[in-house]
Amino acid sequence: MYAVFKQLLDKYMAALCPGASGPSVSDGASVVYTQNFTLSDDAACGECPGNHGCDKIVMAVETNHPVGVFHVADYIAALPAKTQNGLKNCDFIMCDASNTYGSRKVALCDLSCSEARYLNPGHSKKYPQGKRAYVVEQMISTADFIARDIMVGQYIRTATSKRFVFGLRVKDMNVRNKAMNSMKAFSKTPSSQAATVSSMQTIAGIDFEYVEVRHPAPLRW
Repeated sequence: MYAVFKQLLDKYMAALCPGASGPSVSDGASVVYTQNFTLSDDAACGECPGNHGCDKIVMAVETNHPVGVFHVADYIAALPAKTQNGLKNCDFIMCDASNTYGSRKVALCDLSCSEARYLNPGHSKKYPQGKRAYVVEQMISTADFIARDIMVGQYIRTATSKRFVFGLRVKDMNVRNKAMNSMKAFSKTPSSQAATVSSMQTIAGIDFEYVEVRHPAPLRW
């Protein structure tokens, strides 16, 4: 559950700050959503010259029970500079906030609003390996970092579902045109696949499913 995972994560972070009562993490670093919600990439939206009129939604999440969302950057920023060195953090960690439904899911999530060509290698000086590979590197780095703590690692390891989620909005996708509206409607039908498991990643002995979700299709939690 969210409260348990938050307590374990906070304790681990505090242990990495010797001589202090714990890292100075804002109250807004984590939140519980009780119904469908959306996630945005504030950094990317702030750099985008063509975001006027854009709803800035990178990924919508559909859920029928509470989900806890942790803003990873806020946690990492509160750590000593030496601890942060070499660490690539993803955007969010998500987990079930209730055990009423008999499952316990954990997901590391990174978002990107990018032109399709930049997803693959060789098209960007900033991301020569391609944005997709860079996003996976960030989730791997974060998973490896938090799993170093025995209790946090055990919590993730025993979860019923463990995922890396890449939430992608392709910049040249106009959700206002008829074709995209039709795609959005189709993505909500029970027979469609809002997310496709592409591969598996094993980090610190934990097997994660890699899932890519393309806006406007939602992630069904």
